[in-house]
Amino acid sequence: LTAHVCWLGFSITNRNQRETRLRTAQALVRHMQRGLQPGLQSIEGILPELQHALTGVEDAETLRRVREIALRVKNNAMQMQEYLDLQLINLRYLSLEERVERLSAEALVRGVVDSYPYHTALFKDAVSVQVTQDFDFVGSQDQWLYVVRNLLENALIGVFANAQKPRPGDVVISVQRAGDQGRIRVRDRGRGIDAENLPYIFEPFYVVGKFSGLGLGLSFCKSVVEWSGGRISVRSVPLEGCSVSMVLPCLPQRT
Repeated sequence: LTAHVCWLGFSITNRNQRETRLRTAQALVRHMQRGLQPGLQSIEGILPELQHALTGVEDAETLRRVREIALRVKNNAMQMQEYLDLQLINLRYLSLEERVERLSAEALVRGVVDSYPYHTALFKDAVSVQVTQDFDFVGSQDQWLYVVRNLLENALIGVFANAQKPRPGDVVISVQRAGDQGRIRVRDRGRGIDAENLPYIFEPFYVVGKFSGLGLGLSFCKSVVEWSGGRISVRSVPLEGCSVSMVLPCLPQRT
């Protein structure tokens, strides 16, 4: 009995500490967003002025170089904004939505892949979708859009960390169904995850690598997958790539 009481006390204390850290992190990210938002909006406002200023430039090479720089600045500003938005979504970890709906795995995946703000065309061309058989499952669309997007972003970061030019097939998102179970899998030929880190990657605030955020992404993904009645697992070989697999119970096929 004493051991049970001690374990219960430790569990409650640990949960309270986690909730405190989550609230603190949420406040920090919101503070960062408020501080950076004016600067990001200013960059977006400058770009049209820069384009207008180029109307009097006749040298083709100068025009090409300045426009290329302007595009890089725009993409960087978009990625900063996306990063802040995603970290705020991460921090919804403690309050999963209760509203559920019927989701198509294929539509979900293709929607994320098509709308993702790729840094360059090379990264976009590196991503492919393979659908063996679509399936429907229950979940919150907003939550699941984030899950797939987070896994796609992790895969692209893994490819980027390999310090090699992205190639077609470096990231493959597959959808398949077998009986009453469906699977969404995100595979990459990136940096991979070291064996000593694998047991901890779903723990809140556990971060690996210099491109990691607050360490809530995979923890949030795991919660969403389990909330839909599924399970998530990761396999990785360092320097060869990573595979994240989500197995979900399927809804009866539409008639």
